[in-house]
Amino acid sequence: MILRSGIIKVPTLVIHGMKDTTILPGVLDGLEHYVQDLKVLCAENLDHSAMKENPQMVASEFISFFK
Repeated sequence: MILRSGIIKVPTLVIHGMKDTTILPGVLDGLEHYVQDLKVLCAENLDHSAMKENPQMVASEFISFFK
């Protein structure tokens, strides 16, 4: 029998565009209760497509996170 805790145990990076009107910032509330090793970057000036809007920043954050 496999028991699942519902807790994500791998390091996780979330980059959220705070101007996103599709996925609202409220989805971040309490996320730390479900992700053991969480880094959240709130990109104040970005919308839903952070990678399109600022690919250099997103790529830089990925590289830094995965080092």
